[in-house]
Amino acid sequence: MLHRITAFLAPALGLFGSLTAQSINQFLIPEGRNTNFTSRANLVGLAAGDVCQRYPSELFDEVFQTVVGGVVVNRVSTLYVFNQDQSGVTRESFTVGLIGDDPLVSPNPSPDPATDLLRLGPFITPSTTVTGPVAWLWTCALATPFDALPAKSDFFAVCGLPANAAWTGDGMSVHMSGWTTNRVDNPHVPAPGAHPDIVFSIDRSGSPIVTGRFDRTQKIWIGGPGALMRVGADIDPLLALGANPNWGAAGMYPDQNLGRLDGVAFWIKDANLPNATCGTIGAFGRFAPISTSLAAFAVEGNLCLPLSAILPVTFAFGTMGPAGSWVQTTFRFPNNWGSGGNLGFVSFQSVLLDFTVPRVVLSNGAAFHAL
Repeated sequence: MLHRITAFLAPALGLFGSLTAQSINQFLIPEGRNTNFTSRANLVGLAAGDVCQRYPSELFDEVFQTVVGGVVVNRVSTLYVFNQDQSGVTRESFTVGLIGDDPLVSPNPSPDPATDLLRLGPFITPSTTVTGPVAWLWTCALATPFDALPAKSDFFAVCGLPANAAWTGDGMSVHMSGWTTNRVDNPHVPAPGAHPDIVFSIDRSGSPIVTGRFDRTQKIWIGGPGALMRVGADIDPLLALGANPNWGAAGMYPDQNLGRLDGVAFWIKDANLPNATCGTIGAFGRFAPISTSLAAFAVEGNLCLPLSAILPVTFAFGTMGPAGSWVQTTFRFPNNWGSGGNLGFVSFQSVLLDFTVPRVVLSNGAAFHAL
């Protein structure tokens, strides 16, 4: 049984800004992937702590960049989570929030257990008469947006779960999309440890214990008004585990070797810019370590790509519809562009043009890592 709940909250953090004229673009790491299990990640039932979905900075840069008062901020206005109570008759509590990268562990990814960027709750699940599992989709809309999302380092969308000794008969968990058992996603993982961990747990039963894994993505995500761009994989229909393109883990970690030859697709969306013209540029390699401001050219947002490495081609170009969305599969399966794999990092960024205002807006940067 699934329920949807919307909460409007007023955290103390963040610069004041009205949301009345801003539509929300949702950024979900397992975009479009089905749920195959519900999970506490590495948290056992007796442990209270956080399930953390990493937004990897090597694949996403300047997320939800938005100009406020002439200054580029990275604005989050909504948090979302798909969580589940194994027994609906027992009311449970949980929190949602954002955590930054732990500087003591960097450059390896790890959420900082000592500092929350943002924490909301605790929330209490509604009373039900359902004795079995009940799932909830929570939408937590901030009355005051959070304008301090890290632009060029990892951040983590988190759901704080209480301990429950009766787990798995009772207790809270978070929906997931995994690629080991009953797979619903299929990133290319040539060997264990080939990619950094993407999901983490913080056991807060005593001194915090942080552990990570790379076998799933968790359905905890963010929303904001900034233009959003994703890179997807166009997979051989005989091997795909869902509709193409795959905007989930397979899009982030495609298989461009001869056995699969994943194609490349682009999804540009901004509900605040319906019918805008959009184009996508790219570069081999990683994002620039320092973004370039283009404010002097009346461009909203920072350039994520290294200026000297930008390729002289447009990877996706078109007109967004009334909903502010454009999808283009530029390199279809079988994609010989990356034949043989080992392309490494290839990074992209989209430009949106609204000729009626006029406005020029930059999306986040998005990349894939092909081994």
